[in-house]
Amino acid sequence: MKKITDKQAEYLSNFSSKELHLDILQLITNNQAKFLSRFKGKELYLNGLKSITDSQSVYFSNFACSDTTGCVDSISGVKAGCCGSRSGSKLYLDGVTSLSANQIKNLISSRSGIISFKNLSTLSKEQAEALIEWKVDKLFLDNLKKLDKGVADALANFKGNELHLNGLKKITDEQAEKLGQFRGTALFLNGLEELSNSQAKSLGNNKLRLLYLNGLKTLNDEQAKGIGQFKGNLLSLDGLTSITPSQIKSIGQFRGTLNLNGIKKLSKESIEALGNALCSNIYLNGITNLTDEEASGFLKFRGKAVYLGGLSELSDEQSEIFGKSEILVLNLDGVKSITDKQAENLSKFKGRELSLGGLVSLTDNQAKYFSEFNGNNLSLNGIVSLTDTQSVILNNFKGDILSLRGIKYLNEFVADKLVNTPDTVRILLDAYLMDNNSRMIFNKIRQQRDTQRRTQLQPQGLLKGPEITSAGVKKR
Repeated sequence: MKKITDKQAEYLSNFSSKELHLDILQLITNNQAKFLSRFKGKELYLNGLKSITDSQSVYFSNFACSDTTGCVDSISGVKAGCCGSRSGSKLYLDGVTSLSANQIKNLISSRSGIISFKNLSTLSKEQAEALIEWKVDKLFLDNLKKLDKGVADALANFKGNELHLNGLKKITDEQAEKLGQFRGTALFLNGLEELSNSQAKSLGNNKLRLLYLNGLKTLNDEQAKGIGQFKGNLLSLDGLTSITPSQIKSIGQFRGTLNLNGIKKLSKESIEALGNALCSNIYLNGITNLTDEEASGFLKFRGKAVYLGGLSELSDEQSEIFGKSEILVLNLDGVKSITDKQAENLSKFKGRELSLGGLVSLTDNQAKYFSEFNGNNLSLNGIVSLTDTQSVILNNFKGDILSLRGIKYLNEFVADKLVNTPDTVRILLDAYLMDNNSRMIFNKIRQQRDTQRRTQLQPQGLLKGPEITSAGVKKR
């Protein structure tokens, strides 16, 4: 079905759903655009359309309006007294390759939270200036391969939070300087494969909170120094496959979250350089193995969190090293199995959060060691089932939160132990991941617990219900 009738479009506009996916449509009439713009849900997907008419651009501007008849009732103008917008609406036109400035001006009267033009391949200065007037949160222009003269200047004035330009392979120094003046929250330039020293400096000096440069494969020392001046919250360089100690020293001046998930191996000297880094959190999920000596280098890291989710196994020595670490968060979600000795070592971790989401089972001894973890949060989200003995042991968890969101199978005894924990302990489970029988058991035990708690509180006057009188229910 590559096209529909006007009657079908009218019927679809009344479809009761949050999302309406019509990506198979390659052509629609103006009348059909009018009907579809009245869809009452939050998300409208029309990614099969290659182009739209001026009339359709006017009708689509109605999509975010809370008046289901639309704020624009004809091509001639806006209905008086528009009643507002539905916040969070999303319009996807990712198949459209070009729009005129006039069509953009028509569309910008929409107050949609997100507008996606991922396939828009050309943009003039006039079109860009019209586009940035759109009151949207995120602007996707990922199919632009280059920026014409004046376009970077215009896009830098976009008033939304996120600007996505992931199709750009290269930019000029002048364009980097202009984009560095963007005052939103996040700039996505994941298509850039190289930067000049000047461009690195311009992007590093911007006022953004989030900067994504995941297409860069290499940096020289001068570029690392420029990027390291970034003052935001997150710097993502996941495309880098190697990095020198001097570059780590420069990039380490950044104080937020640093993504280096493309790095497969760090030398001992590079890990030592990390010890002096100022970044608060570092993601190194591409590292698949460490020597004991390399692991010991992470003890010197002064930040809050280290993510080593790519490690598939640990030595006893490494588990002891990580157990002594004083960082606040340690993620080892790639580790598939551990020995009882390693569990004992890791349970002594002195930080707040320890995540071992790759473990799919525990021994009774491991359950005992982990029950003695004294941090805030222990995540064992890969565990799919527990024995009765293990549930009794974990019922006495010494920390604050034990996350077991991966549990799929449990019986009544295990469910009772995991649901009815001491007041000082929270065990997190996810009923949606359980099989049907386990979900029924879990919901039954939880309901019994909630009923029991209400019964215990009510005689003490801590839980007051409505007062029933002959005239009906009277609020207390």
